[in-house]
Amino acid sequence: MAAVAPGHAAQGLPRGHPNQDPSPPLFDLFLDLPHPAGTSSCPPPFTLPAPGTTPEMEQELSASISRIARFAFPEYDDAIGQKVIRDAPLNRFSQYAMQPKTFQRYTFSLQLQSGVRLHGHVRRYLPGHTGARSRYDIGRRGERALVLLTRANGGDLVYSAILKTVDALSFQNIAMGDKLQAHKEPQKWFLTKLFEQHKRLSVRFNTLPYQERKPMILNVTRIEAGEKRIAGIEQVDAARFLIPTALLDATSSRIDAGTSSSILPVLRTLGVENTMRLVSALLSESRILLISNSPTRLAQCARSALSILAQGLLTWQHLYIPVLPPHLFQYIAAPVPYLIGILTTLAPRLDQAPADTLGELVIINLDQCRMETRGINSADVDKRIPDLLGRGSSSAGAPQGSMTATDMLAQDLLDLMKADKRVLYGESGLTNVAETAAKASKAVKSGFMKLKNRGRKFLQTRSGSMDSVSGEEGVDASVVETQDDDAAQKMLPDYIYTQGAQNEQAEDEARIAFASFFLSMFGNMRWYLSASPGKLPELDKQRLLQQKRSLDGEFSAIWPLLENFCQTQMLEQFAKSRVEEVRTRIPVTAASPLFSKCADYHRQHSIDFSVVNVRRVARQVAQNNPARTILQTSARRMAMTLTSNRTFEGDYNKAVSQLVEQCRECSSVLYDVMSVIWVRLRDSKGLHWKHGFQALQILRNLLYHGPVAVIAEATDGLDMIRMMKFYNDNMRSQICTQIRQAASQVYNLLVDRTKLFYIRRVCINKRRVMQKSDPGRVRQVFDFSNVTNVISVANPDALLFSI
Repeated sequence: MAAVAPGHAAQGLPRGHPNQDPSPPLFDLFLDLPHPAGTSSCPPPFTLPAPGTTPEMEQELSASISRIARFAFPEYDDAIGQKVIRDAPLNRFSQYAMQPKTFQRYTFSLQLQSGVRLHGHVRRYLPGHTGARSRYDIGRRGERALVLLTRANGGDLVYSAILKTVDALSFQNIAMGDKLQAHKEPQKWFLTKLFEQHKRLSVRFNTLPYQERKPMILNVTRIEAGEKRIAGIEQVDAARFLIPTALLDATSSRIDAGTSSSILPVLRTLGVENTMRLVSALLSESRILLISNSPTRLAQCARSALSILAQGLLTWQHLYIPVLPPHLFQYIAAPVPYLIGILTTLAPRLDQAPADTLGELVIINLDQCRMETRGINSADVDKRIPDLLGRGSSSAGAPQGSMTATDMLAQDLLDLMKADKRVLYGESGLTNVAETAAKASKAVKSGFMKLKNRGRKFLQTRSGSMDSVSGEEGVDASVVETQDDDAAQKMLPDYIYTQGAQNEQAEDEARIAFASFFLSMFGNMRWYLSASPGKLPELDKQRLLQQKRSLDGEFSAIWPLLENFCQTQMLEQFAKSRVEEVRTRIPVTAASPLFSKCADYHRQHSIDFSVVNVRRVARQVAQNNPARTILQTSARRMAMTLTSNRTFEGDYNKAVSQLVEQCRECSSVLYDVMSVIWVRLRDSKGLHWKHGFQALQILRNLLYHGPVAVIAEATDGLDMIRMMKFYNDNMRSQICTQIRQAASQVYNLLVDRTKLFYIRRVCINKRRVMQKSDPGRVRQVFDFSNVTNVISVANPDALLFSI
């Protein structure tokens, strides 16, 4: 993956000067693209270059629109598209709103001819139907893609929240009509405001001391009310975005952004054992192919894999395509290391291609949590992709019972995964009934197997004959193995868990765990650098192997990986970067990656890089870092409490009101609360009916009073809300009726955008009047039980906020 081209600061200006232009900008180009096989009736592509974009880059980006569209629609195959009739009003690619969709949001990387690496953030959406423009649920139409191209690395949740806001605003003009339009071009207005606010924040951020540099809140107001001067409107009509430091720091490198990227998606998807095998393949610079039905899962896991490497200041120097379009399938045969993700629809091509053309492959199916190799001799698999959890050998020379670096990493990851599930699903084991049942079933089977083995041993000692017992064992073992596999499939992480929730505390623990592992592996520069008088230090691979042989021995689980790692370009680039840091005397600051700060602490205090010391120092340095910020809000915990079976202790309406107000922060808090809502709707069967009912109540209040991005968030789960309209999982008919009514209210709001935006305009005005009359009063949550009456009684002129 090529480095992001740095921006150029104004000459003669010191760093942090108010006139300095921080780089890179929030985005370089915004696009609203039709499907490559869209009909002639689809509106043409819409592009919006960022202010200050050079004419050369703007021209090159405009010429690359068709190429960008292929990455925005990676499932589209030219061979099929050539047979589609474009002149007809509809074709096979036109969709209904209720069709299941796995293509909602994901990322891709694109390198321009100038060498600039761009990261594309994509959100797919259905525009309004030409025959019923204000209704979302009527008619088929061509799908479109919102794309933000940026040189900045990281900030996936921020860009996702931005695109959701743009998605919701695309219906605003259609719903409100010409007279009540807040902005003539709401998408352009919003992105311009966002860009300007980010530029101001970036200048301010770069003037702060290192220890005070933390994520900042970007606030955009008057999104739905318009630019008219109305007292108090900024406090009640706003959307906030939590901007990470990687998108604010003018000197932020690709590694700095990578160290702050999320690691949990790949851990949640593959589990600890398979994740460590993936790390082994990455450090061996293998040719790795990820397969999934979801481009979101492909992009997140690929980004997580690079984030793991970044914890050790390592960069992937080779081919990197998170979601491969079909027209680039030949890249899989490239004779170089790569990390490529393909959709499940392309997987059959792997079997059709000659085995000798594809070469050696490590194939990881993310949906089935399965890993396999192709083109590698079975006897050489453990050497090419070493098993870091191999228990067949013990560390030579290590005290008996001591834990190696790999054992310590596995234990830390297992502990944080357990804590992660408790945070996301709540403390009660009943919140995930399916998983609890699967674990109980597996425990019962394990108990029967133990009893069976004891009986077998008893028969062996009594009769000395093993023929009949062995026969029974063969049959039973296969049955039990199959049953355990079924149970394991039931226990696989669900879609909401892997892709719809964040846990900053667990992310921080994962960074500490992987940084500790890499520090124990190559944290001491004296292990791999040799210096001659009058010359700069150079990489000495044999020195590294000798040092590790004396410490861990050749029979340790990590030794085969070290042999592979010493042959990689990754190590060479790592060593060059460390030598350059020594030559230029780059200081280690509070904003430096954890690996750099820990290695510097070891050197300053003359502490050896043993596993125990490295782990202790890493945790101590991370916890004492003044720039460290754990952005774990209380919103998730409050949302879980408000939607639980227990009676809420306190003022329920006030708590909901405060939660809705917190959700104005769209990139973190709203994301957390919506993931709780989807979990509760899924777990609302039987005795847990309150989960779904209370979740629908909160979702309705969010649609009334929350940020405009919640419309897109709720639309992503429209099929789940529609299913709740037919709820019948409780013996009491009155409860079923209440849940159906609540689901119908939410569903009707989402499909009738005119009604929804009118109600939101009324709510904005009511909150403004309330705050004006009593600024200290907690905002109430208005419950419009009769939505139709609100629309019919509301005076359209009053919605203009004229005073």
